[in-house]
Amino acid sequence: MREAMRIHSTSDRQSCLVTSQNGMTLLELLITVTVLGMVLAASIPSLRSTVEGYRFNADVNEMTSKMFLTRQLAVREKVPYVVTLAPTNDRFTIFEDRDADGVQDAGEKTLGPYLMDVGVSLLNVNWGGNRMTFRPNGTTSQTGDVQIVDGRGRSKTIRINTMTGNTEVLP
Repeated sequence: MREAMRIHSTSDRQSCLVTSQNGMTLLELLITVTVLGMVLAASIPSLRSTVEGYRFNADVNEMTSKMFLTRQLAVREKVPYVVTLAPTNDRFTIFEDRDADGVQDAGEKTLGPYLMDVGVSLLNVNWGGNRMTFRPNGTTSQTGDVQIVDGRGRSKTIRINTMTGNTEVLP
């Protein structure tokens, strides 16, 4: 590094002049920071949309997996389980229904509530009374669809089949 720097001194003065530079000038640094800031600012909307898409898909997957879980619990424990939708609050709850009356009583186990992420809405498409009962034989009280939508217009429908209790996600 010392070889790269040459110091010239004049005979009249005792001052030194460095002819080789190491590093960046302040102007170069400011330009670099400005360009990086512009690139980041341009990528934020795309990043936001990607994150919202992941949240939407996570909510669809969570609700689908909870429907599978509810069916499994009903069959394994030989007890009806009820899923209740609260579309106005964008959440759903699952509870054990030992006396098969469709109403949660004291001592009956509760799972949830499960909330949708901000910007994701839960719509009751066609569940009677905002509830679905999974029976111990694996069937359900009705065939029903639930629609999940987000603020960007993405929409998926979750369908539960009454004969099999199976859950599927429709496009």
